[in-house]
Amino acid sequence: MSKRFLSERGFTLIEMLLLFVVLAIMGMLAVLEFRPAEASFQRMNARSFLIQDLKRAQAEAITWGCRGIFMIAADSNGYSFGCDFLAYDESETPAADRVFFSREMPMGIIISASQPVIFNSRGQAVDLSGVMTNTNIALQEVEGESRASFAQGALLGTGVFTFQN
Repeated sequence: MSKRFLSERGFTLIEMLLLFVVLAIMGMLAVLEFRPAEASFQRMNARSFLIQDLKRAQAEAITWGCRGIFMIAADSNGYSFGCDFLAYDESETPAADRVFFSREMPMGIIISASQPVIFNSRGQAVDLSGVMTNTNIALQEVEGESRASFAQGALLGTGVFTFQN
């Protein structure tokens, strides 16, 4: 066999190591680019689920003819919806007698509301006294001790929810 043929048979060990180093660097860059995209996807999911769940809560309150309670978890990492069928006292914190669904927020996202979110049996957003009211709802991204609001909206007394940003 000629020397030329031997040198053209394959890759040298150095060439293979160099290829792996280049591939590893490209992989690290891809992972670094994926993190912001994943955070953006999580924010978009939180917005979409909130809109969907508020509409579902309103529909359930109408369907069951109850006072619907959209309760934000104490740690703000999720919420649940249920109906209050029994007679209730306006001075008490609203609570559901039967919970229909609940949802946890994506990691690092919390939800807050300016007051309890309540639907009457006609699907209108009301306060504790049953009077139509507007409620501000905000989604925030939490990283360590810092919080940044990325979506704020208003649930109008008519039951329509709109994001303001």
